[in-house]
Amino acid sequence: MTFLVAAVVFVGALCLFNLLLTFAVLRRLREQGDELAALKAKHGPRYDPEVMVGQEIPVVGHDLVGFFDSGCPTCHEEAPLFAELAVRHSALAVISGAPKDVTDLIELLSPVASLVLGDEATELTKAVDIQAFPTFLQVSGSRIEQAQTSVAALAEKVPSA
Repeated sequence: MTFLVAAVVFVGALCLFNLLLTFAVLRRLREQGDELAALKAKHGPRYDPEVMVGQEIPVVGHDLVGFFDSGCPTCHEEAPLFAELAVRHSALAVISGAPKDVTDLIELLSPVASLVLGDEATELTKAVDIQAFPTFLQVSGSRIEQAQTSVAALAEKVPSA
């Protein structure tokens, strides 16, 4: 009989321990879910520049518009490709960032595109509602015809001038 009582107490303690572990795991999963939701809210949905197609842009007289930022490594990688495409089109390069940080972009793009720098670049970026850098636009008049985050994707759709 003593052995039976000891076995029941042991099984009861084991069940109680298992229940406590289950509650701990559930609490931790709930915390991770909250952390994941906070990260999703912080970073938002994936940026799709195509939603800008059809919108008006406060820039007239340019076929191509490229938005660059000094702190964006991809911008520096895409800039030479944009320069190649800009040779055949009327292009505008909007370069955000401190002047000392964008000298390489300025040197590369100034021979082939009109430049917007400093506060004017920041204002134009906000006016067009650019959400990610780099962003490249094909413009007809003042209407956005194509919007991409890579020059290669835009070049496929832009007719040669």
